[in-house]
Amino acid sequence: MLKDKVAIITGASRGVGKATAVDFAQAGAKVVLAARTQRDVEAVADLIRTSGGEALAIPTDVTLADEVERLIRRTLDTYHQIDILVNNAGIGIFAPVIDSAPADWSNVVDSNLKSVYLCSKYALPSMLERKSGQIINVLSIAAKVPFKASSAYCAAKAGALAFTKVLSEEVRSQNIRVTA
Repeated sequence: MLKDKVAIITGASRGVGKATAVDFAQAGAKVVLAARTQRDVEAVADLIRTSGGEALAIPTDVTLADEVERLIRRTLDTYHQIDILVNNAGIGIFAPVIDSAPADWSNVVDSNLKSVYLCSKYALPSMLERKSGQIINVLSIAAKVPFKASSAYCAAKAGALAFTKVLSEEVRSQNIRVTA
């Protein structure tokens, strides 16, 4: 099912993103790995290539529109299509609201919500042109269940869930699936 599919995976340098990239590559997908740290994302690409898979590492800060546009452009220049986008990048900075720093709030929301919007927005034209694709947004129970000292994280994940539902409605008729 994944053989020869092109999948962009954000937050691919460790954890869920790394595991997803390795699994997709083992299933035959061509994986494009996006993460902020070049050394880390290259290490995952090397691991995949050593195992016989195909991987392209593109250091990307997915909270910045110009870097996301570059990620999409390089993917299309290399593989000419995008079949799957896995929006996995995210961070958590936890503190009670009274003790939280506005910059931390912005960083959490940008990483967990704005990045989902940006990556989806810029990957969609290729999918719409082909009338095919899947966007998978990796969320958390925090999208529905609040936890103390996690206001920014819960708000961002809840926003990403709402975004997922809206985008699914917008592109369903074009044979593009959007799931969380």
